[in-house]
Amino acid sequence: PVLAGGLICTVFLGLSWLCLDAWSNVKRGQQETRDAVLREIHRLDAQLDKVDRKVDGGFAAVDKTLALIKGSEQHCSRKMNTSTTFAEKLAATPQEAGHGKAAPTAQEEDAPAPQEVVANLGQSRHWSLSHQQQFYKKNHVAYGNKQDFSGLSRLYSNVSMCASAQDPVLLGGFNAGQSLRNLLKQCSSLHVHAFEIQPKLFQSVSKAMSGKTNVQLYNLGFSEKSASGIPIGGKGEVAGLFTTKGTKFAKWGDSGESASVVALHEWCAEKGIERTEYVIIDVEGHEPKVLRGMRLDHDSNQRRFPVLQFELGGTWGPRDPRHGGEDEWTQQVAAQHLADHGYMLFLIGKSYWFPVTPEFFAPGPHSHSEGSGPFIQGNLLCVHHKYSRPALREVVVANGNALLLTEPEKQ
Repeated sequence: PVLAGGLICTVFLGLSWLCLDAWSNVKRGQQETRDAVLREIHRLDAQLDKVDRKVDGGFAAVDKTLALIKGSEQHCSRKMNTSTTFAEKLAATPQEAGHGKAAPTAQEEDAPAPQEVVANLGQSRHWSLSHQQQFYKKNHVAYGNKQDFSGLSRLYSNVSMCASAQDPVLLGGFNAGQSLRNLLKQCSSLHVHAFEIQPKLFQSVSKAMSGKTNVQLYNLGFSEKSASGIPIGGKGEVAGLFTTKGTKFAKWGDSGESASVVALHEWCAEKGIERTEYVIIDVEGHEPKVLRGMRLDHDSNQRRFPVLQFELGGTWGPRDPRHGGEDEWTQQVAAQHLADHGYMLFLIGKSYWFPVTPEFFAPGPHSHSEGSGPFIQGNLLCVHHKYSRPALREVVVANGNALLLTEPEKQ
């Protein structure tokens, strides 16, 4: 019995030890599992912290970007509001704009206007001269002679601008009619008086436009004084009021035809046209005489011709025979003449009107040359600061100021 009792006790103790050992192993396993789970939780917490920091950084970057955008919008808004306000002041109150005189009375309208230099119209409207030159030199293709219709398209493709145009457009030099068709394509309701010196082209375009009651065509040219029997040099697109004989253009030949011309201020007075919407001048070197024939030194003619554009280019070279010996009437002199009588100046570009000053046209590193003297390529838009239609003026000024903001000048 003693041996049996001892054996039973031994077995019981052995089983107890085995149970305790198993229980210890279970506890150790549970602890290890718990520790592993906690380690995994800590690892995931650390990763989540990293993700949170990245998200917070992303939100901060977004907030910074939005702040920059808002700041840019406010900057542009201030610039645009400042320019518009200044233009409105010029248009409404000459005294406030710094010109020192009230609007002319009816009796004073036909008196020669004083030679007021209003080209700058506030520094915010133009880059410095050197920046104007650099910009043009870099982007002259976008402001070349082929962009003559870009500005008109920007204006009159706008339905409200087209519908609100009440005064006639004058088009000098419609040639084969491409410029006339383009103009009417943008705004078919425009009332247009179009001029061409070449009889055959005039007759051809007259037939094509015979059904358009809002278009009047004239076999006439623009000049400084009314005259007739003026020889036509060249043919087609290069024809003009010059002689090719003995010049580098002799190969073009003279057409054998002659033209009659009118001074625009006289012609409009005879027709009872007191105001025009827009005047387009493309007369192959005859531009100086046309500008003088508009008599813009008279206030009444500034009212009559508040917006005009004319072609620049090689025909303005001082020694170019198409320039007609107008050595003193360079592009700079013409630009100064216009600025002195209240016109803001813009080169017409593919997407923008580029605000320029008369000094921009002085010979410099940005000038072109074809052997007859320096010149600027392109087409110049001239908008009177007071007499131009407000809606038109605001569109041009806002677009020009937008260009200035695309390439801010370093102070």
